[in-house]
Amino acid sequence: MTAAPRGLGRSDELSRGRGELMRKTFLALGVAALGGCATIIEGTTQSIRVEVVPDTGYCDVMREGEVIGKSAPGQRDVPVSKSYYDLVFSCSAPGYDPKFENLASALSPYTVASALLVDFGIVDNISGASMKYPTKVTVILQRTGSPSPGRSS
Repeated sequence: MTAAPRGLGRSDELSRGRGELMRKTFLALGVAALGGCATIIEGTTQSIRVEVVPDTGYCDVMREGEVIGKSAPGQRDVPVSKSYYDLVFSCSAPGYDPKFENLASALSPYTVASALLVDFGIVDNISGASMKYPTKVTVILQRTGSPSPGRSS
């Protein structure tokens, strides 16, 4: 048996060391990719279906006093950016009393995962993706002059 040249053992150690470094680097990148889970998986915008009864009704969708979308017959899906702030729906239809409805956002489950796994939800909080609104709201208008529920005439 012949002995291996003296430098060969050192080269093998360096190769194994580089392989270990590469493995750790890819592992770190994979874990970092999980940061901002809601931002990556769900995005920072969503669509809300705004149904109005009667179906001839219209709604302005507002946040902090600014109109950010509209629901109209034939166009009931309203795209909105995610936010901590409530949405207010100002709805009306001919022959019906106008009505306001509030819609609050809730914490996205992906943000919880992100907070527990990697970045404490920082990316999702900055992007707004940490919150999510319900995907559908129905606003029921009362005919003008009809008694409101709970009121006797």
